[in-house]
Amino acid sequence: MLLVPFNALSTEVVEHNGKVGLWFDEETATRMLQDLEEYKKMKNELVPQLELKIEKQDLLLDITKQELEVQARLSEVWQKNFQDSEDLRIRETSALRKALEKKDSWYRSPALYLALGLLAGGALSVGLSFGLQEARD
Repeated sequence: MLLVPFNALSTEVVEHNGKVGLWFDEETATRMLQDLEEYKKMKNELVPQLELKIEKQDLLLDITKQELEVQARLSEVWQKNFQDSEDLRIRETSALRKALEKKDSWYRSPALYLALGLLAGGALSVGLSFGLQEARD
């Protein structure tokens, strides 16, 4: 394809059949017509190729979009599974703590120590009063 520089064209303005235009020589006109024919051929060859390329890229975009949707769904499933396992761990820990507290609670109770203290104090006072009574007699 030939590109004609602007200064290669005559800048003389001509009017023909009521239309104003630029004048250039026959060789340049022939070259321009050949260039236009080449352009039409290239256009006829390139446009289908470009359309096919656009079609392929659209397919790739659709595939990528579908892959992103699948990844998003997988991410949601993994988050749900993680949350479920976290909830299960919390419930198990709570249940184990309650079981340990129930198992050990009989000797941790303040009421038990109060009762044992009262029994020990009563037994001690009975023992002391009996011992003192025997010592006086």
